[in-house]
Amino acid sequence: MSFSIDAAIAYMYQLQKNGVTYSMDGSRTGSDGTADCSGAVYEALRQGGMPSAGYVLNTESIHNWLLANGWQRVADDSDWNAQRGDVFIWGKIGESG
Repeated sequence: MSFSIDAAIAYMYQLQKNGVTYSMDGSRTGSDGTADCSGAVYEALRQGGMPSAGYVLNTESIHNWLLANGWQRVADDSDWNAQRGDVFIWGKIGESG
């Protein structure tokens, strides 16, 4: 898998530049001017080269999608040295839906 964290981050900056607002009722990815947290992160990672899950992921489903695609969980309610490109999910697997 060829993945570019720079392309993913650039997508998030583009959402900001476009004035995208928060909504769970619209596209969730920014394509209609609205996005929610997990939808925006999912689409940003897709723009960076991650494979499609077949639908826009939510906070719960993004956990396993990331793990299945080579990402690793580095902290679970503990300290770590955050790095550019880390994906933060405030929710435990199985409890964040």
